[in-house]
Amino acid sequence: MEKIITVRYPHYYKKFSCTGSRCEDTCCASWGVSIDPVSLRRYRNVNGEFGRRLKNSIDSKTGSFLQKNGRCPFLNEGNLCDIYICLGEKSLCRTCRDFPRHREEYGPLREVSLSLACPEAAGLILGEQETSGEKTGTDEFYLRRRRVRIEPGKAVPRLPLPGSIARGGFERIPHENPGLEVDGRLLKQLIKVRNAFFTILSWEDTAIEDRMAMILALAHDAQGRLRNRKGMRAEAGGRKNMDSLTARYLLPENRARYISRLTSYRRDGNGRVRDDLMCLYLELTDTLETVSEQWKNMVRRYTKLLYAPEDGMGGPGGYEFHEMLNELKAGYPAFDSDMAQLMRYFLYTNVLGAVYDGRLLAAVKMAVFNCLIIREIDLGIFAETGSFTRKEQILTTHLWSRQLEHSDYNLEKMERFMREHRALGIKKLMLCIG
Repeated sequence: MEKIITVRYPHYYKKFSCTGSRCEDTCCASWGVSIDPVSLRRYRNVNGEFGRRLKNSIDSKTGSFLQKNGRCPFLNEGNLCDIYICLGEKSLCRTCRDFPRHREEYGPLREVSLSLACPEAAGLILGEQETSGEKTGTDEFYLRRRRVRIEPGKAVPRLPLPGSIARGGFERIPHENPGLEVDGRLLKQLIKVRNAFFTILSWEDTAIEDRMAMILALAHDAQGRLRNRKGMRAEAGGRKNMDSLTARYLLPENRARYISRLTSYRRDGNGRVRDDLMCLYLELTDTLETVSEQWKNMVRRYTKLLYAPEDGMGGPGGYEFHEMLNELKAGYPAFDSDMAQLMRYFLYTNVLGAVYDGRLLAAVKMAVFNCLIIREIDLGIFAETGSFTRKEQILTTHLWSRQLEHSDYNLEKMERFMREHRALGIKKLMLCIG
């Protein structure tokens, strides 16, 4: 049986090139690299002294490289890979070969991206300017279609990632969930609502805070249209239909009314409530397991600076939140564009996962939360130094992404927070957007 697979990837994707030993924060440290079964078997068959080194450096229980002082045992003093040097580039395991390239599979659709956890990739993601307000925001993605043969009862072919080191065409790997089918109708509706999110993000004449609030509100309303992972409601009358919902949010004549309503709601809250919530959010991130010690130190330092200043004035470093944010934006004009690019990244990588669990709102809340955390650390840097630069933005974003994405435990814990923590309800997130 043949099947058409659609592969989608962002337009900056193929611009990535690993900086190798010049990387300021190598991906070969601070996290355990899992080795795929094919590479694991190959490593076990390597003979000689290097073969013994390989066998002694792999955890036989977890199938991952053992860390040595927080670094991969094959990362040498020059920050180069000894496996690459001794065995060649095709000997790298799948994780090392692909990273920061990442794939997600949704039935006939495969989406690939660059991980924000890589500093070089973060620079590419942040470096792209927002689309023109006349575009939909979906113009930023390329599509390609591949015809693949799927044999009943056999492994599903994995298409090599664009730009990665591929070994002779397709790799055949066991499908992780062979019995899990994707509801095509649900997938189409999720793509439709995500495209609406991208369109809202492309409104450059609208403040980024208003765009984030509208996306959160649309996600809340769209979640109500999700019956379960088997499909969508489509009642007669149209108002319950996803098409009419997204159209209503995107109508130019409705934009000002929605923004006015959301702004009024967000500004009605006490500023102290907002500060208390953001302090709590930072403390929640401090409960995660440590992947990046540098990130942990930043969170603790800036939480104290912003919310426990020595002068006792309270608030962000003794300033009113909006005053400080406006000062930061005045000194760093690309700030709104950065936040839009980050929202686009988190929505692109997370929203379609709702095709498996139906949790669209939780995915969008996670995207908003990630941007709020990054923004708060940015404010801490600005309060401490009086300035802010693109280099500091790349540092903040890639460290937070690494802390989150390089730990399954951290990801699962944050996803559970989005579903269950009372402080992360939509109303409280709206207040924190500001």
